[in-house]
Amino acid sequence: MKKRVSFLPMAAILLVAAPALAAPSTCQKAQAIINPGNQVGVKPGSTVFLDGTNSNPKDNVACAWRSLDSPAITISNQNTCNATFTAPEVGPSGQTYNFELKVTSLETGCSSQVDTKTTSVSVLNTNHPPVASAAVVGGVLPYSVNEGALVTLDASGSSDPDGGALSYSWTQIIDPANPVTAVTINNPGGISATFTAPPEQYPNGETLRFRLTVSDGYLSNATDVLVQIVSVNVAPTAKVSCPETVNEGDPITLKGQDSSDPDGGPLTYQWSQLEGLPNADLSQTDLTASQMAFAAPKLSSFPYDKMSFGLTVTDNGKLTADASCQVKVNDITPPVINGVPEVEVVKEATSAAGAAATFAPTAHDAYYGDVDVICDPVTGSTFPLDVTTTVKCSASDLATPPNKAEASFTVKVVDTTPPELTLPGNIGPTEGNTLGGATINYADAVSALDLVDGKDAVSCLPTSGAVFPVGATTVNCSASDVHKNQASGSFLVTVKDTTPPAVAFAGNIADGDSFYFGQVPAAPTCTANDIVSGAVECQVSGYSTLVGSHTMTATAKDKAGNTGTSTRTYTTEPWTLKGFYNPVVMTSGTLNTAKGGSTIPLKFEVFMGSTELTNISSVSSVQTQVIGCTTVAGTEDPVEATTTGSTALRYDTTAGQFVFNWQTPKTPGICYAVTVTTLDGSKIIANFKLK
Repeated sequence: MKKRVSFLPMAAILLVAAPALAAPSTCQKAQAIINPGNQVGVKPGSTVFLDGTNSNPKDNVACAWRSLDSPAITISNQNTCNATFTAPEVGPSGQTYNFELKVTSLETGCSSQVDTKTTSVSVLNTNHPPVASAAVVGGVLPYSVNEGALVTLDASGSSDPDGGALSYSWTQIIDPANPVTAVTINNPGGISATFTAPPEQYPNGETLRFRLTVSDGYLSNATDVLVQIVSVNVAPTAKVSCPETVNEGDPITLKGQDSSDPDGGPLTYQWSQLEGLPNADLSQTDLTASQMAFAAPKLSSFPYDKMSFGLTVTDNGKLTADASCQVKVNDITPPVINGVPEVEVVKEATSAAGAAATFAPTAHDAYYGDVDVICDPVTGSTFPLDVTTTVKCSASDLATPPNKAEASFTVKVVDTTPPELTLPGNIGPTEGNTLGGATINYADAVSALDLVDGKDAVSCLPTSGAVFPVGATTVNCSASDVHKNQASGSFLVTVKDTTPPAVAFAGNIADGDSFYFGQVPAAPTCTANDIVSGAVECQVSGYSTLVGSHTMTATAKDKAGNTGTSTRTYTTEPWTLKGFYNPVVMTSGTLNTAKGGSTIPLKFEVFMGSTELTNISSVSSVQTQVIGCTTVAGTEDPVEATTTGSTALRYDTTAGQFVFNWQTPKTPGICYAVTVTTLDGSKIIANFKLK
């Protein structure tokens, strides 16, 4: 047994050996301080420092470290404030180690001052997981093997990044939702394992999943490998059965249900006709069913009467097998008589006795070809009018006994031909000549002649001699014979209207009249009459009471769109204005002058011809306008102003003139033009300059 040897710190020895010193009055409290504190992320094999040098009293304490784990961690310089240890290897989840620092005060008489503190150090696992690699020996992705083969699963591609030894485990993974065949894995714990591919139902096969798990003792990894199991196909066997003979048109069934597949899988069928004539109509037959039913065809080419059929069966692996059989078709079809009317033959009578009828029916046998036809009565016979006669025909082929065909039809002679109708060509266009259109006569140009009855009466509408309206009118004609056969036809009668209506004025304004403004009569009206349309609406335009020359136009349009017009021209004369009278000077080039703010009487007269107008309503306006004083060339003439007074327009009955007192503006040096305008638009103008 090893002896435990204790070593005291040198300071402690000195304390023991030194003479007793006087104890301090107070002891500083011992305080254990670890720097740093808890440490994490330490890698295995690294040196970890345990530092208590900051403990109090500073630089005057004894330190002692110890491991709190079992087994304990070996600490270097355990009884110093600076201790170390080497981080050990740890498991996959790492490991945390705990340590305690105990400090004792070295101050004189203070050894009772002791403090402890713990810290932890977390060591990480640096181990890496292994790499799992699974393969099938001798195969390439995607792996596929035939049923019954011995399959070797190989894990030799797996590896450990840390170079450690690996263990192996092989398992089969089966999804309960999609079950597959379970197999026995030989050597499931080896680097390679084997299994035998299970038997499969062709052509389905299945995919097996195997999982390889590799471990380095701490960490593991897994990967899956898929192996497709393929079934091996065997060719099927085809068998058919069919009747030896069958009559034309009878049903026939070819059976292939006895065909089989050694693998027990389903078969598909494909029928075809290998040889003919005759050719079977298989267009409505399911050629992919296990049996085929159809109607025996008609024979069509002598002497061919046998058919060969083939059946091909195919299994799920596309392997095929063939079989065939032969059927003889018996001729039971009579010839076909052609050229025999299916309905009664109606011949048109060529005379009262009737008419001849010719016919040439033929007969053809689908198998033997053309054969003779015998009819009674024979072709070319005369058939009486209005009598129905039955014609009977027959034909036989060369079969034993022969197949015979019979046919009949009836012949009836009738008279259904209408008379021949003669009509004129289209008439017109003819100019309208009466109210509503034109009278047209065409009776001599229509007639009807029947082969049996002779001449027949003709009825036409509208009748000959009727009044036809403007435009195109269809005349429909018809004629009937004794047998009520009717012929009909038509022709067009076209009437045109290009003559405009006659227009006449009605009113008090004659062509060339002249009136003074205010004396123009009311607007005239007009009337219009057209040969075809009769009285039509008429309108007058161009009427005016204003001064000047005016042309009125009376316009009317008939129903055909022809326009008739008539015009009248008249003149509206203006009124005569006289003035301005004294004191205003109206001499050309004279600029009247007046004091600004004065009132100037503007005196004038208005005449309608020789009649003087006295009503102030005859004057429409009195206006002043500033003008340039230099625009009036001539002399200036002072105007005698009156005293201020009313500026309203009035008619002075004593003087026999209109008076307007113009109160001039008060701005000197400005020139004005004063204009009086009457209702007819006549004007008198005087120019003024203010002083």
